[in-house]
Order: sequence, then C-alpha cells, then structure tokens
Amino acid sequence: QIESIQKQFELEEQSKRDIYSRIIEKLNDKIQVFQAKIDEINFNIANSKDSLFGWLNDNYSGWEKTIGKVINNDKNVLFNSSLSPKLLAKSATFYGIELNLNEINNNIKTIADFQKDKADLTREIEVVKNNIAEQTIILENDLEKLKSKYLPKIKEYKEEVKEHTYHSEQNESKQDAAKLALIDFEKAAKAEKEKDLAKIDSEIGEATTLELNAKD
Repeated sequence: QIESIQKQFELEEQSKRDIYSRIIEKLNDKIQVFQAKIDEINFNIANSKDSLFGWLNDNYSGWEKTIGKVINNDKNVLFNSSLSPKLLAKSATFYGIELNLNEINNNIKTIADFQKDKADLTREIEVVKNNIAEQTIILENDLEKLKSKYLPKIKEYKEEVKEHTYHSEQNESKQDAAKLALIDFEKAAKAEKEKDLAKIDSEIGEATTLELNAKD
C-alpha cells in the first residue's frame, strides 16, 4: 500500500516538473529570438555612422525614397562600412536602369526607430522573464499541494509499519524470553530429577548394605 502511494506521488511530481520544463523551454526560446533581434539592432546602430546608411543620411537627402527602397532589406549593403560611397551626379536611374518605385513601400528605419524597437524587445523579454517567475511559483505551489495530499498518508502508513514492526519485535523478544525460561526450567527440572535419582540410588545402596550386614 505504502509503495503504491509513494509511486503515485513520485509520478505526479515528475509530471508537474516535466510540464514546467517544457513551458520554461518555450519561454527561453522566445527570449533567444528577442535577444537575437536586439543583437541585430545593436549591430545596425553600432555600424550606422560609418556605414552606407550613415553616409546616405549625411550626404543624400531623400535617399529613403530612391535607393533606399531598393536596398532597404539588404543589411549587408545598407550597414556595410567598407563600400566607400561617393556622391556623383544624381540620377533617376539605378545603375542606368529606370525603375518605378512608387509601388514599393518605404520601410526605412531611423536610428530612433531602431532604439524604439530595441526598447520594445527589451520589454518583451522582461514580460517573458516575469512569466518564467510566475511559472516557477505555480510549480512550487503545485508541488506543495502534492506533498499535502500524499505525505500525510505516507507518514501515516510509515508510522503503522513502524508500530507493527515494534510490536513484532516485542513479541519476538517475549517468545525468546519464554524459550529461554523454558530451557532454564527444563535444565532445573532435569538437575532436580537427577538429584532425586541420585538420592534414591544412595538410599537403595545404603539399604542394601544394611540388609547384607544383617544377614552376616
């Protein structure tokens, strides 16, 4: 009985821990995704001044509506610091090719936009960390509930087993004492019997001697 209760307690406890681990793993994955985006933003900000992005901001007014629409999503170009850009005669063409850029949305981000995105992502990480803390509290409460449910029963059965063992040992001790007392009694009875027999033999011997002497 006690083994069954102990096993059930351990299974439920492990189940709670496994569920917690899976939740925490997913939350940590979210943090890694957010952190990767922050690292990318930090890289962009750190390289904004000396990259093509910084040069365009300083030297090419309105670049966001022209070349920016073409290279906006190419971070290897926009935040590359080794392109050595030079301003030549402005043209409405891109490498000699005229493009209609009106249908392309302008999604160029400023440094302020990057900093805002970073702040938003940092808040998201804090939200996830708070969620992890909440999940930890939930696990601790669930484990305490399991202990309250099973440990009193386990303790009760252990006390019963302990008491039963004590009584069994006491009975064994009494039986051993009774056996020893019986052995001592049998030894004493045997000794007393041997003593009586010896006395009888002595008396018989004396009587026999007296009878022989009387005949002589």
